[in-house]
Amino acid sequence: MDAATSGAAARGDDRQSNGTGRDGGDKEKKDVKKVSLLGMFRYADRLDVLLMVVGAVGAVANGVAEPLVTVLFGNVIDSFGESTAQSIIRKVVLNFVYLGIGSAVVSFLLLRQDIAFFDTELTTGQAVSRMSSDTLVIQDALGEKAGKLLQLTSSFFGGFIIAFTRGWLLTLVMLTSLPLVAIAGAVAAQLLTKVSSNKLTSYGDAGDTVEQTIGAIQTVVSFNGENKAVAMYKRLIKKAYRTDILEGLTNGFGMGSVFCILFCSYGLAFWYGGKLIVDKAYTGGKIITVLFAVLTGPHDALVKDPNGAYSQLIRLQETRTDEKRKIADSEVPSSRSKSTSLSLRRSLNKDSFGNSNRYSFKNPQGLSVESYEDRIRGGQITEEPSDVMVLKKAPIRRLFKLNMPEVLVLLLGSIAASVHGVIFPLFGILMSGVIKSFYEPPDKLKKDTSFWALISVVLGVGCLISVPAEYFLFAIAGGKLIERIRTLTFQSILPQEVAWFDKASNSSGALGTRLSVDALNIRRLAGDNLALIVQSIASLTTGFVIAFSADWRLALIITTVASFCAEKRVVTTYDEKCEALRKQGIRSGIVGGLGYGFSFLVLYLTYGLCFYVGAQFVRQGKTTFPDVFKVFFALVLATIGVSQASALASDATKARDSAISIFSILDRKSKIDSSSDDGMVPENVTGNIDFNNVSFKYPSRPDVQIFSDFTLHIPSGKTVALVGESGSGKSTIIALLERFYDPDSGGISLDGVEIKSLKVSWLRDQMGLVGQEPVLFNDTIRVNITYGKSGEEGKIVEKGRHEALMRIKGGAYASLVELRSKSE
Repeated sequence: MDAATSGAAARGDDRQSNGTGRDGGDKEKKDVKKVSLLGMFRYADRLDVLLMVVGAVGAVANGVAEPLVTVLFGNVIDSFGESTAQSIIRKVVLNFVYLGIGSAVVSFLLLRQDIAFFDTELTTGQAVSRMSSDTLVIQDALGEKAGKLLQLTSSFFGGFIIAFTRGWLLTLVMLTSLPLVAIAGAVAAQLLTKVSSNKLTSYGDAGDTVEQTIGAIQTVVSFNGENKAVAMYKRLIKKAYRTDILEGLTNGFGMGSVFCILFCSYGLAFWYGGKLIVDKAYTGGKIITVLFAVLTGPHDALVKDPNGAYSQLIRLQETRTDEKRKIADSEVPSSRSKSTSLSLRRSLNKDSFGNSNRYSFKNPQGLSVESYEDRIRGGQITEEPSDVMVLKKAPIRRLFKLNMPEVLVLLLGSIAASVHGVIFPLFGILMSGVIKSFYEPPDKLKKDTSFWALISVVLGVGCLISVPAEYFLFAIAGGKLIERIRTLTFQSILPQEVAWFDKASNSSGALGTRLSVDALNIRRLAGDNLALIVQSIASLTTGFVIAFSADWRLALIITTVASFCAEKRVVTTYDEKCEALRKQGIRSGIVGGLGYGFSFLVLYLTYGLCFYVGAQFVRQGKTTFPDVFKVFFALVLATIGVSQASALASDATKARDSAISIFSILDRKSKIDSSSDDGMVPENVTGNIDFNNVSFKYPSRPDVQIFSDFTLHIPSGKTVALVGESGSGKSTIIALLERFYDPDSGGISLDGVEIKSLKVSWLRDQMGLVGQEPVLFNDTIRVNITYGKSGEEGKIVEKGRHEALMRIKGGAYASLVELRSKSE
């Protein structure tokens, strides 16, 4: 046999290599040595080093600017609280202008640093997908994240220097909270690492099932093994769903614990700061300066994840590879008689699928699938234009319908997210009350600071309850949605006609990528991002109510000006420009640097303007200085979440595109549907087969005529051998008889009945097909022996017993994956 059987044989070779590769990959991972931070620069030239040095200087200066802001805040607070002359207030406000100009310059240098470090304009073939995605992860680490590491490190140490110089006693007291924050973060990170590893393993196993099933689709459908594959996939996805929930709960408790410790630390600072003002002649401005400077926060090493990716990329670069592996998926011949080419294509698709699985969940930024995502969806849009036009109208509404069983969970999660969002603008009221109490008589000062300290602890406890509940509930809703979507999509893929899988856009790697990447994009929208949206709405609403009730004039001014750049929006702009930098090179780097620097300039000018206008309102008796800070803190803290939510626009677009991609599969009707109950089921079968004037071309090769008016009669009970050279159509006869394909003209009959009128699954049950190289699935020997048979398994296994099988440890229940690993 050649065509169809050779294709199946190629898939069989691939699945064996896949199983071995996966196990071997695990063994290889254990022996991988981590690449040091300096080792990441082994391919940098002089220009790269120069740019990194200039960027590093900008990063350090930018980081130092942040704790300097706390000094200016302290001065502003003292100026208001001590009724200082307007000239002094103007001088303090003018410092914001100077700081803004300086930050604009160094921010430009920071964003400009990694212009020439990497060339990520790689080809779109799936053969380089691992290199592409790993390179982007490393570019993040050595470009954007290296700069941010330097920035936050300098900010951290700069904050301590300022804190100790402004109030060393309060600084020492505040330092007691940092070990607690570090311990909480470390414990959460350790647990998350373990949970994420288990989740990746679960999704990897499910991905292997997808690739194994689609890679051997002819064998699967010929034995009517679709339901068995779906059942196995469901079990693995259910296991991954449990790890999703555990990950959400762990992440929630980690975040909630950190927030709780920070709020309690604020409470401690308020209480002890009041004592220092009374006993040690501290000022309210010094207390606030020390408070914010100390809690700038440490920054964990950002090269952990890229380290592993870089190690893999180094091995890829330093390993001699057969030139044939450089062939892109689109260049692989589509002839089903070329089993070597098909095996190569399966291998290339395996790399693509496995890599997207890994980086989708571990680090969303580390995945870049745009290069072949368009090809995947492009194939579907080209094939089914009318369906996709209908899908574009309301894919998101259909998604929420799929999530309707979890509506109660979503409601409870929204309540928890709302509580989480409300806490931060409420903290603005607390801050203004604390600042006011710092300038009261000693007895009232002690009483009020103790009260606000208690309120801060209450807010911390609120975070400890609401944040884990929010993460946990939305993890349930998002996990259920992704489980449902993956299962329904896989169920819709398997009944498709075999010709559909011949297209490059429907290969095992491409479909596996759609199952993982598209489902992940949808999960972000319905899970994490939905929680952030609810949280932001609650935060913004509360912030506006507080601000406008305190002073609507000042609130209106701050809202108008601050709409151009909240602090987190600046960070969002930074991220977006970094992405443009990767794609467009030097020009985008300069534009991004200018935009980033200008955003900091406008940010600090906004601060200065707001305090200047506030001082004028206080002087004119239109407001009080506590209300100035109440408006300021309420709006700034409220817009942090909103600026984060504004960055979700791209995620929403990706989710919409992914929904279109998924629904195009769910809505597609197979031309030869093996899951359908339609068709005749004859009571008796004699076995007379007739090909009557059959003409046929493979849909993937419409220019190659396989049969033209072909006629063949195979009588019942006779053994017939088909002889011919490779590519003459021997396997095509079997493929047409199994209804992998339908002829373009003519007919095929079984006992005088046209096979198109027979039930597809029944027809395939009547035949047994053994290819040139039979497929072995990554399961037990027993499962492979009994695959596709519904009779008594004991009798089937007994017939397959022989001495070689009995010598194997575990016998028929031995795992083929374990046997392969032991044989290597």
